[in-house]
Amino acid sequence: MNTHGLQYALRELRRVFGAQQVIAAIFGISAILALSGPFGTSEDFSLPEALVYWAFVVVTTFAIGSFFGLLAKFHLMNAKIRETYLRLFVAPLAALPVVIWIAGLNWLVFSLNPFQDRETQWILLMVFFIGIIVGTLFQILDRGNQPSMAAIIDRLPTEKRGALVSLSVQDHYVEVVTTNGSDLLLMRLSDAIREASPSNGMRVHRSHWINLDYVLKANRQAERTLVVMRDGREIPVSRSYIKDLKAKGITPRTPT
Repeated sequence: MNTHGLQYALRELRRVFGAQQVIAAIFGISAILALSGPFGTSEDFSLPEALVYWAFVVVTTFAIGSFFGLLAKFHLMNAKIRETYLRLFVAPLAALPVVIWIAGLNWLVFSLNPFQDRETQWILLMVFFIGIIVGTLFQILDRGNQPSMAAIIDRLPTEKRGALVSLSVQDHYVEVVTTNGSDLLLMRLSDAIREASPSNGMRVHRSHWINLDYVLKANRQAERTLVVMRDGREIPVSRSYIKDLKAKGITPRTPT
């Protein structure tokens, strides 16, 4: 498995599970399933047992779907697939491992053979399509749940305003790169970084600041360390910042 893709997926998965609304949704769904008792769990388990079982199912299913979805997203972004079309591919690729997991779990717990039981096959088909719908909705909601716009964005022309990606020194100017383009502002980098809050970023060089949400990977090439952004740009990382970068879950690796 590609180590950069694995690193990206695990880092993003930690961010997803760190969201309070995600935790609340997981517990809420688990409680509803435990009380409603689908697939005969109300007969096979007591209420506490059903709550534990469904919490396990919901957490593992969500984790597996999210992990493989993020992994697919990483490789599709590397393949230069436009972000607009990502959800068309990511959701099905995330739903398939979930179906395999549910099939194996039902076989183990309820002895439902997915190769022989027609009802189980229909349930798994339903899980696959529900997984695609949930995965697509999650991507839409996650995109809309990005941090509020950085103050520096207000300095840009309207058509270039978007999520902040990076800040770089260009002579006496700072190049501000967003998801909708870039522009040069006459200001100091330190002032630009101050106005970049609350974006999830860090300084990686005396001349560069990056938003960690738009990092694909970090490469180590001879004496240089480079951060590769989603748009394909490579930004140098000073030695003094490598430790901080690793602390954020981004470990530079030698390309294979």
